[in-house]
Amino acid sequence: MKTNKDDIKSYFDQEYIENKLGYKSSFEEHFDRNFQEWSYDLSLGDEIYITSEEQPRILSETDPYVTIKPGDFALLITYERLKLTKNVMAFISVRFKYKKQGLINISGFHVDPNYEGRIIFSVYNAGPHDILLKYKDPVFMIFFEELEGNVYKEKKGYNCIPSEMISEIKGQSITLAKNHQKIEKLEYAMKLYGGIGVAIMAALIGILLKSG
Repeated sequence: MKTNKDDIKSYFDQEYIENKLGYKSSFEEHFDRNFQEWSYDLSLGDEIYITSEEQPRILSETDPYVTIKPGDFALLITYERLKLTKNVMAFISVRFKYKKQGLINISGFHVDPNYEGRIIFSVYNAGPHDILLKYKDPVFMIFFEELEGNVYKEKKGYNCIPSEMISEIKGQSITLAKNHQKIEKLEYAMKLYGGIGVAIMAALIGILLKSG
């Protein structure tokens, strides 16, 4: 496992991150905040798609929050852009802070050597409550592993969430909560109409007895 701070810095596209940070900060400050000695916390990027919404959403400093409801699938992209070398791969995950709320990573768990680009996470809220995320907050984690040999196959990376990914998960998802609501409505209807039916039957029996 790679733990050297300078080595890990080299796996990020520093110029890209500097351009995004602008004058407010620098890559060094951003890196030091998220560096965890053996791992690095990746921040939430500006683009997100949630299945319960019609269109992708763009987060910003003035509109930084997004809510993933129970049962929703979402596509999230990292703020950082990677530039891995031929002999280094990486493992990725959602941070425990969000895992314990029910946010599950259902996409891949590793990044191939030579990958250049931002990372897209496909996630699912399996918890009972809404999960609130904020732009640029550390939501994911990554750690790097050095290989014994080199891998020469180039890996296409992402700078945004492609439309085909959105099309693959677009549409409402069926959740346990939604099914529970449907069952409750069905039970209520059965009780209501069942009670009416019993009352009608009792009235008919009463009429028949009187006429007899």
